[in-house]
Amino acid sequence: MASLWAGYHIMEKTLTEVLNTDVEHVSIVEFLRKADGGTRGGAFVVHGLEDAAKIWDRPEEFAIYLRRKLRAIVEQMIQGSCIIIFTVEDGHIIGEERPILTEARLSLAKIFGADRIERISKGHFYSTPNIP
Repeated sequence: MASLWAGYHIMEKTLTEVLNTDVEHVSIVEFLRKADGGTRGGAFVVHGLEDAAKIWDRPEEFAIYLRRKLRAIVEQMIQGSCIIIFTVEDGHIIGEERPILTEARLSLAKIFGADRIERISKGHFYSTPNIP
């Protein structure tokens, strides 16, 4: 796998093409089920983040829901050095310091925290596993 730190990566799909093929690919629904059961380490590519936010009645409520789920697995994320990669369509993340998912009109800071999200490169953002 490309050099990625443990934690959460939000990446445009074309950037994920260079990742190792043995990384487990899951839907957002499967990821949330895994989170309920506890992550066991490893790396996951999670598809459907923006779609889930769009179909939720209010994207801000989805952000609160997801943030709670991520907080619940902090210890397991750190112990297992987990890497979670949320994919989005190319060009659907705008902003450098305050990234927003364009289709869902959702700020990533609402999920990961304003002081936790950082830009790695164009179309790639990172958050530590410790969600405030």
